[in-house]
Amino acid sequence: MKSQSSGASGKVSNLTKIYVLDTNVLIHDPYSLYAFEENDILIPFAVLEELDKIKTEDSSRGKYARVAVKIIEKILTLSANGKKRGKGLGKLIISSYDSNNIFKIDKIDNYIISIAKEYQDKQVALKTNRKVILVSKDINMRIKATSIGVVAQDYQNDKTDLFEKYGKVFKRKDNYTNGIKSVRYQEPEKGKYIKIVNENTRSEAIWAENLFEDSFKIHSLNPEQDCALIACMDKKINFVALSGVAGTGKTLLALMAGLLGYINGDYEKIIVIRHTIPVDQKSDLGFTPGDISQKINPWMAGIMNNVDFILSQIKSMEKKNRPFNCKKAEELIKNGIIEIQTVQYARGATWPKSYIIIDESQNTTRHIMKTLVSRSGEGSKVVLTGDLDQMDDMYLDKYSNGFSNFIRAFINENDFCFIKLIKVVRSEIAEKVARLL
Repeated sequence: MKSQSSGASGKVSNLTKIYVLDTNVLIHDPYSLYAFEENDILIPFAVLEELDKIKTEDSSRGKYARVAVKIIEKILTLSANGKKRGKGLGKLIISSYDSNNIFKIDKIDNYIISIAKEYQDKQVALKTNRKVILVSKDINMRIKATSIGVVAQDYQNDKTDLFEKYGKVFKRKDNYTNGIKSVRYQEPEKGKYIKIVNENTRSEAIWAENLFEDSFKIHSLNPEQDCALIACMDKKINFVALSGVAGTGKTLLALMAGLLGYINGDYEKIIVIRHTIPVDQKSDLGFTPGDISQKINPWMAGIMNNVDFILSQIKSMEKKNRPFNCKKAEELIKNGIIEIQTVQYARGATWPKSYIIIDESQNTTRHIMKTLVSRSGEGSKVVLTGDLDQMDDMYLDKYSNGFSNFIRAFINENDFCFIKLIKVVRSEIAEKVARLL
């Protein structure tokens, strides 16, 4: 076994641990190198080789591989001066493997597990009592490691279940003073809804149908949808998160509010973003023919269908600041009213006075979400939609994605509103599927 370490040599506490990182952890969060406190981090040489291959990709994976490599280099440079990877942090160890293979070393996963096993056996031999823990986003890899006695776990730093506690529209009998400052709503006995600004202050909010009944033939179907429209139309609320299973209307409501905001003159355009997740987990839009609209068309079909439906329900465009005669979603795109984007094409952009919808937000990582939301400029509003029970990325779950982490970060901001849409309204069949499956 050969290794290179960052940090001055000296006595190591038996209480500190050695975390062996899989490549997918560094792609998921390149800043994870600073997330293990005083414990040591071990990066197998094979992980560096994987990062070297991935860093050339024109994708989010490629971007975060490049970031991870730069951070590793920075830490190793610090080690030349006898410094650790940060104040209060442990060492960084780069290790190659050349003995005691547990598996056939024909897969990088097996190579990494064998490194962890080797270091674990070494700690036992030295009687240090230091724990060696393999950290991987790959469930199967964790199972294989555990089967040979290596302690393995998922990356924990961005896990949150806070979204499970909040987001409901309160009934009259409910106690709304539950200690958060973001905007919440409470059902009234009659007529209007009460907007809860924070745990101590309440103010009246308008009845939701008044927001659009003179423009569209459609209307909201339940209290959650009413409140979602109020939140999406409220110019004092800069960030809205709408969660719900398929068929609850979250994307339709977000788009309707965006179109209303546009025709009322509140926004210059509507930006719709989806993070595309191909089957092989690589963002391969650059290899598909056509311009950006043609490249992402397969991922945007649901969006286009929703827009077409809304346009078919227009009642009147009279007395509006920006009336338009578009009958199809393609016309709105052609006229620059709606702009479709993906993560790959959003980097470096700034969208002032825009209504920004990030659809299927549960498929983003925390860092991708930060990249997207930070594109918003002066006078813009961001609406996130997502189903936290439906992941397309095999390395994400409901507790570790960009959507749930956004809710955690903004739950105490008074310009944020989180609403859970409960009832499936698409059809009785869709409702039964969502309930039973």
